[in-house]
Amino acid sequence: MKTIVILTGETSGDTIASHLIRELQERAPGAFAFYGITGPQMRAAGCETFHNQNDLNVMGLAEVLPHIPKILGIIRETRQKILALNPDMVISVDAPDFTLRVMKSLKKSRDQGKIKSILMHYVAPSVWAWKAYRAKKLSRIVDHLLCLYPFEPPYFTIHGLPTTCTGHPVLQTDILEKRPSQELTPLRIGLLPGSRGQELNALLPLFQSVAEHLHAAQPDAAFVMLAAPAVAERLKDAVAHWTTPVTIIDDPAQKGATLASLDLALAASGTITLELAWARVPTVVTYRVAPLTAWLVRRWVQVKYASLINILANKAIFPEYIQENATTNTLTNAMMTLLSPETRHQIIQDIEKALAALYPTTPPKKPSAVAVDKILELLATDTQSFAIPLCKHHS
Repeated sequence: MKTIVILTGETSGDTIASHLIRELQERAPGAFAFYGITGPQMRAAGCETFHNQNDLNVMGLAEVLPHIPKILGIIRETRQKILALNPDMVISVDAPDFTLRVMKSLKKSRDQGKIKSILMHYVAPSVWAWKAYRAKKLSRIVDHLLCLYPFEPPYFTIHGLPTTCTGHPVLQTDILEKRPSQELTPLRIGLLPGSRGQELNALLPLFQSVAEHLHAAQPDAAFVMLAAPAVAERLKDAVAHWTTPVTIIDDPAQKGATLASLDLALAASGTITLELAWARVPTVVTYRVAPLTAWLVRRWVQVKYASLINILANKAIFPEYIQENATTNTLTNAMMTLLSPETRHQIIQDIEKALAALYPTTPPKKPSAVAVDKILELLATDTQSFAIPLCKHHS
């Protein structure tokens, strides 16, 4: 049996890692044991836990600083557990501020002969958006990179880092049939304030205010909030005090159906905006961070947009209101604009064009299948190669 350690730091990484685990189990039942920094989906897929990823779910310089001692302790403890286990492969998934610190220490230990593990990172740092020097640094740490977007590999292969584009995990989400766009009664409005503690601190009061204004304008509208399991109880407690009734959906299995049921959404910038695009939901995107973080981001970022669908299209398909532009009035007015049939039709047309750029293979394959192809290839060509009894693969 081969051993794989998977390191994640947030909900989106938990999803990606759980897809990997299930794909490997399907291809080679009983051939792998999994350990790592886990979320609920990884644990449900059968991964043993070193630490819960909830301990790491922070973002932004000013927000991370108070947690540094705890995070450094988890890094040291994780490294020690991996050295003791000496796995065949370590896969870090996104969350580079945490995962790549662990991987860097593991690379040093491997150079010293303390472990033999293949080191792989999944989800490329956004070097095309900011801090381009990270591409060269990453090439010195890991053996292989799995990225999400077809335009990313050249940023890393130029530095000698073998890179495979898997496609974005949203491509594994089934598109559920939506009701016709003209049928907006009763209106279903999605509220998606994020999955990190500091996101909720910054955005929940704003979302509450916008929901109240929308409810006053559309009294028959139903409000739905998707909640990551880690923050579900906090969100339930918060909306219990709102004057606007909100239904909380915290079951990951209901996520696709819930997104498909929405007529429009207000969402924190992040992976969820691409998922909303995939579900063809016209969306207003917003975000707020600490002033210091905002100042640094504005100095470093090299792209015009915050949400992935807008970056892919290089145009504002989804309206964005960031930092001081994120006010109750601007967001409410933008949401009301999305009720126009002409606006909705144009947004969905633009989404279709932008999503076409996400497919790295022809014919399309599941991202987890592309990733597992490469994982098995690397394990099989390792100096201590082994034979895996493969099951028939269905992509």
